[in-house]
Amino acid sequence: MNDSITKIAKIVKRKGKWCVIGHKKTKGKYRNFGCYDSKEEAKKRLGQIYLFKLKKAELLKTLIQVSDQLDKRGIIHIADALTGCIESIASEDSENQSVIKLGKIICLLKKKGENELAEAVDNLLPDVLKLECVDCDIEIPKSRKRISALRAYNIVQTLHRKYVEGMIDENCFEYSKMEELRAMLKEGFSFPAPPSYNALPEDVDNWWDHFLKRGDK
Repeated sequence: MNDSITKIAKIVKRKGKWCVIGHKKTKGKYRNFGCYDSKEEAKKRLGQIYLFKLKKAELLKTLIQVSDQLDKRGIIHIADALTGCIESIASEDSENQSVIKLGKIICLLKKKGENELAEAVDNLLPDVLKLECVDCDIEIPKSRKRISALRAYNIVQTLHRKYVEGMIDENCFEYSKMEELRAMLKEGFSFPAPPSYNALPEDVDNWWDHFLKRGDK
């Protein structure tokens, strides 16, 4: 039996039945994936669980890729909403709620003209509905609430370029987010330093002036 399978679940004999139970305890209990009359049936069930694990990992990777693309394009509010769905699916919350949330995200993407990304998410909905609660070894994006100063600065530059090109205006969410991040960068060192920094810069008293002085784009 593949070692990666046994890390998800294992087969044990209970009261004359062959049961597939979770390898790790969840809320103090081992999850029961079903009990069967024969060991062969239990092995088949174990194989199904492993298959679901792989499908779940691929699904989450695709959603993460869509979220990253949205983030790079400066559509950070939808990227954040999608990250919330990813966390919900990975943590085994109600998949039905995740489908509802993903449906709303698809509508938002279509309104933004991001039809290709909307279609990519839409194609995953049937798989989300079929998902079973199986542990998934995949790195989920960390919360964007504590983004680094350089990342915030780059987001502002991206949104400002979209504003200059007429892609967004003063009444949209992206413009207000751009102004919010720019104000925070100017207020002082409230953002965490970029990963490459060993110490905060001494040339200025806020990130905005520091990156302008460096000529970051």
